[in-house]
Amino acid sequence: MCTYYEKNCRILSKIELGNEMQKEYNSDGNASRLKVRLFHGEDRALRGRCIMKYYIDSGNLGDIKRISSYFPLSGMTTNPEILSREKTNPYALYKKIHCEVPQIKQFHMQVVSLSADEIVKEACYMREQLTNGENAIAKDAFFVKIPVDKNGVKAMMKLRELGIAFTATGIF
Repeated sequence: MCTYYEKNCRILSKIELGNEMQKEYNSDGNASRLKVRLFHGEDRALRGRCIMKYYIDSGNLGDIKRISSYFPLSGMTTNPEILSREKTNPYALYKKIHCEVPQIKQFHMQVVSLSADEIVKEACYMREQLTNGENAIAKDAFFVKIPVDKNGVKAMMKLRELGIAFTATGIF
């Protein structure tokens, strides 16, 4: 497993092999952390089907532009703390990144609500804001990040019914 460290942001690497079982590994470094998700399958499943995708965990447009100029980013992910550092409207920021860094194909934004009903409401609002208007992100490219707890899992089941894509995220 290779690691890549970039000051003040994290690069997420994902190897996709369809619906095989997922294991997660974390590598800690001085400046940042690399999270690699490996989807394991039989050896024959690996041949010709292994696709490596990199996701940057940052909301800083300058960092994203700089890193994407030499690192093959597939998407971006943030959390409320990361977005708060940018001191700008997060929806405008995501649309600006979508417009100025075309290689970013997937966008993951985390909710802040705590109850299942409020999480669903916020997820619908986020999707509405980001997938409509100028520089809109395609609906199939937007993922709502939901914390994995009792209310988060309940919200995920409802979002699945509504056809809204989501990413489950660990909370500590």
